[in-house]
Amino acid sequence: GEAWANSTETFLTDPPSGTVEMTVTNNMLLWLDASAITGLNDGETVNTWLDQSGQGRDASRAGTAGWPQYATNALNEHPVVRFDTGGSSYFTFTTFTDARSAFWVLKENAVNLHFLFGHSSTYNFHRGNSGYIWASHDADVYDGTTRLMGTVVDGLTTTLGTGYRLVSWITGTGGNGMAEANRLSYDRNIAGRSWDGDIAEVIVYNTALSASDEEQVGKYLTQKYGLTTSYPPAPAGLVLANQPASGLTTTSAVLNATLSASQSVFYVTACYWADGSSTTNVLDGGYHTIVDATNLYVTATGLVSSTTYWFTFQATNAATNIWAAAPISFNSASTAEVTIVATDASASEIGPDNGEFTVTRQNVGTNLSLTVNYTIGGTASN
Repeated sequence: GEAWANSTETFLTDPPSGTVEMTVTNNMLLWLDASAITGLNDGETVNTWLDQSGQGRDASRAGTAGWPQYATNALNEHPVVRFDTGGSSYFTFTTFTDARSAFWVLKENAVNLHFLFGHSSTYNFHRGNSGYIWASHDADVYDGTTRLMGTVVDGLTTTLGTGYRLVSWITGTGGNGMAEANRLSYDRNIAGRSWDGDIAEVIVYNTALSASDEEQVGKYLTQKYGLTTSYPPAPAGLVLANQPASGLTTTSAVLNATLSASQSVFYVTACYWADGSSTTNVLDGGYHTIVDATNLYVTATGLVSSTTYWFTFQATNAATNIWAAAPISFNSASTAEVTIVATDASASEIGPDNGEFTVTRQNVGTNLSLTVNYTIGGTASN
């Protein structure tokens, strides 16, 4: 118990940066995430919004007034980029011409033709009047599959609504199967058609996502931002339990745990410390997709022989941060001791009378291989 108290001050309290799991990262065209913006304080202007897709489409501030601002703790403790009501600011990025899937987490302050994506000359993502998500200008967009808060809707007759919204689109077959954009978000050079409200995250792909990939991205955004959607919410009824260590040697041990949950992705860490020590060692257990019950394990190395250690596990994702209920202890193996004793020191060819010696090892498990080199000697007479 005392070792636990001494060690908790150095435990992880938040997952490492980026551990909200996003697994659908292939074929990205653009990924703008307000959570990835660094170096700004609340209310400061966002001049550059770095693209996380690896495609180099960093978004640069443009326009004439009402610069987009960085707003902290706006949505489920995550920041957003806030566009000024009545402003004319937007971001530009290198044009993509082959978008086939897209996701937005955003909030519109007032109904108007605020495009979800804009372009300097085309208008694939044209909004409809009265706040409808789409207008009937590009069949690749409006004939595609549009979801609002995870539910399939007709974008030609459905408005965004109020509050923070998750919108997704996967291309239709009415045109060439692709859409293009180079602005977030301003329609050509028409006044009043820049975004009015907040944008938390935007993700674009050059493929029409499969149903499973679409659901994975939807769950990621739902859980990250604490939204109420038809995608599965944060898992309930989590049970994380430490299990006895195994594979004990003088310098290493396998630390074990089980995590039970409905299907979800977790980032796992394990912490261990020597009895009475205030130094905690943190091991990266990686990402795990949990279905029902899953065994977790990491290997601790560099242990000191004949020492008592304690360990516990932590699992985190966008929706929760859970520790195993109680740490458990184990003892590293002791250095092996080998003795040889002549249990019958007399022997004779007459009889014959066999002599006997016994090799004994201590302080190491008999399930581990041990090589012993030895020499025996004595005297003989006739």
